[in-house]
Amino acid sequence: MAIRYLFLGFALTFGPSSLPGQEEGPLHALYESGQCPQLVEAVKRQSNDSLSAQICFYSGVCLMELADYQSALGYLDQAVRKDRDLAVGYFFEAEVLFQLNRLPEALIQYDNAIHLRPEVPDFRVSKGQAFFQAGRYPEAIACLQQALLMPSCPEKAFILLGRAYQENKETDLAFNTFYKALESLDPQGPNYPECLHRIGQAQYLAKDYPAAEAAYSLLLAKKPADYQGEQADPGALCQGEYEKGNALKMKLYSAYRQNLLPTEMVETGFCFDQFEWQGKRIYAYEKLDEPTGYYPKHIFMVTDERDHVTQVVQTEHTLAASLKGKKIRPRKDRGRRPYPLRKRSIRR
Repeated sequence: MAIRYLFLGFALTFGPSSLPGQEEGPLHALYESGQCPQLVEAVKRQSNDSLSAQICFYSGVCLMELADYQSALGYLDQAVRKDRDLAVGYFFEAEVLFQLNRLPEALIQYDNAIHLRPEVPDFRVSKGQAFFQAGRYPEAIACLQQALLMPSCPEKAFILLGRAYQENKETDLAFNTFYKALESLDPQGPNYPECLHRIGQAQYLAKDYPAAEAAYSLLLAKKPADYQGEQADPGALCQGEYEKGNALKMKLYSAYRQNLLPTEMVETGFCFDQFEWQGKRIYAYEKLDEPTGYYPKHIFMVTDERDHVTQVVQTEHTLAASLKGKKIRPRKDRGRRPYPLRKRSIRR
């Protein structure tokens, strides 16, 4: 249950003193059972003055879960106004503000949460992640370095710090961080394959194809059904190992026909290459479905310094194209992120 996991995860991390009191009653029961729409409707029938800080907090988190960020912001703001010491309330308000692209305000609320509970590393990690997503890599690095000095810092901070170094063109520090993370991460945990993915991607961009293939091969050995990992192993092809590369490609086509692929891959295809060009990172995709009429078989996503897609260049598959050769058709698609990089999520 996503909402229960979200709340209890923070309860375990921060301790009961930082959370609203555990009031009994119908609204608390709805929250505990993850019935977000029902809780929101029940709260709407009450006057705002009668709502406690706890119920405002519950409502805000539920509305976040329902992706109604503007309404969530209103309830979370009420929660911290009613309880000025509610650190987790400031934190979630910061997360909502970031989702609404209001970074300066989000940073203020992150700092409020950190001021109230400076011993909680998660607050600094999320603030660092906000800086990272905004392309402010030196500030992200500073936040993450502070968090990693604290006990019980979440493992994902290692990976995010490595990515921040990589985007800040500090390649050696990025590799040192990634490989150090591998030594400390649980090989059976979810962050270990994520770290292998990042190492493979970084080594590939650095044109160290044997190292890239080694990382991706280990990833696929640990997660044989990880189609995201399989689509990201171009190192074999770059070393001339076409048989291995084509075997992975055919496995993806087979998984597509069996409806086993993630939704993003079904819609966009699989990433078969990524490279730097004139200071921009390019991601190349191949569509998996069969062409009918106009059909873009290969798609190239051009990204900016924040790794947001600014332009998409694609090949046409039409009768004219098949007779005269493929044509290139550019179009703009602003704001997206190439899905192999995994979008930021409010779920923890």
